[in-house]
Amino acid sequence: MLGVMSRWLLVALGAAVVAVVALLLLELGGGDDREPGPVSAPAPSESGRPATAPAPARPAPAMMAEPPAPLLTAEQLAIAGEEEHKMEVLLAGSVPQQIMKAASRCYRGEPGRTERMEVDYTLRFRNGVATLSDVKLASSKMNAPRLEACVVDTMRTLTWEDPEAADLDREMTASISILDLRARARKFGE
Repeated sequence: MLGVMSRWLLVALGAAVVAVVALLLLELGGGDDREPGPVSAPAPSESGRPATAPAPARPAPAMMAEPPAPLLTAEQLAIAGEEEHKMEVLLAGSVPQQIMKAASRCYRGEPGRTERMEVDYTLRFRNGVATLSDVKLASSKMNAPRLEACVVDTMRTLTWEDPEAADLDREMTASISILDLRARARKFGE
């Protein structure tokens, strides 16, 4: 996983460098590349003397684009990558564990194995406290209305602390099977 994140960061850094170089090239070569049109002789003035040709127009100074955002140092990139990695581990490990532990309390011996339910929710971390909002049953093949309602209600009231977690709001989906609930209920003695 760390190797994938490192490669992703290098690609992002490379894209940022290319963008900065392109901006600099546009700024340096900001002159007008069009060929000059035909030059006509100056028309005579009212006094009969040839009029002097107007001075050639100066190209307008190129508009300065906003300066590019400062590039991150290798240390800043490493810290950002480490924080992203921590959040991915949290979202893939701790969050599903907390949900399954709470949802397993709803299991009351319902039959089945592979029947699943999908529950959509928004995960919110604020100051190290996790809550779930907008919890709703997205789909289910369980044919167990009591169990489904219990899992959704349990998720709506679920909260836990994780002082290492950064603040975030993320829409997610929990996929829960009867087999998962049965195994967790045995594991947690519910």
